[in-house]
Amino acid sequence: MQSLLRRLLKSQTVSKTHRGPIVSSSGRISLAPISDTDHDLVASWFTDTESCRLAFGVDTDPSTLKSMTHDYLTELRSDSSGVLMIHSLDNKTCKPPLGFLRYKLFRKDRRNLARVGILLGQAAHRGQGLGTESMMTLLEYLFEKRSVNLVELDTAHFNRGAQNSFLKCGFKTIRETEIIGLHGGWKEKRLIMRLTADDWQARQN
Repeated sequence: MQSLLRRLLKSQTVSKTHRGPIVSSSGRISLAPISDTDHDLVASWFTDTESCRLAFGVDTDPSTLKSMTHDYLTELRSDSSGVLMIHSLDNKTCKPPLGFLRYKLFRKDRRNLARVGILLGQAAHRGQGLGTESMMTLLEYLFEKRSVNLVELDTAHFNRGAQNSFLKCGFKTIRETEIIGLHGGWKEKRLIMRLTADDWQARQN
C-alpha cells in the first residue's frame, strides 16, 4: 500500500527542485536542497534507534527498524526534489545540517496538496523550537510560493513533542488511524493532521 502511494504521489507530483536557500523570517534557520555530501550525514542519524522511532513513527524491534532504514535511505537518495536540509545560521555562517524536511506536491480535486515530514538528527537539537521554525518556514514557502491549498502530515501517537510542534504551526488533528506493518507484525496509532491555506493566512493577520 505504501509503495503504491509513493508511485501515485510521484506520478502526480508538481514539485520542482528548489535551487536557492529558504531563510526563516527570524534569520535563524535556512533550508537548502539536499546534496550528495549530505547523504552520509543523514545515514549516520539513522544509526540511533530513537531517531528511527521518531522518523518512522514506529515503536518496534531494532531489526525491523534497520530494515525500514535501509529502504528509506535508498528512497531518499532517489528523491531529487522535495528534500531540504535544515541549517542553523550563526552570523551568516552555515553550520552542519541539523536535520531535514521532505515534501511532496500533488494535485487532487483541482487543488494543490502537499504531504510533509521532518526529522531533527540529534536529540540535542530537539525541544529548542528549531523544528517548529523549520516547519513554519517550509509552510510559508508552500503556501506563498507554491500556491498549495492544503498541507497534510501524520505523526505517531506516542510522539507528543512533534504533535505539540505541529499544533504551534497551526495544524489540526482530523482523525486517528492505525497502521499495521507488513514486516515485523507491528501496529501503531497515527494522528493525521492538516493545515489549510485559509487557516494559514488567518494566522498571518
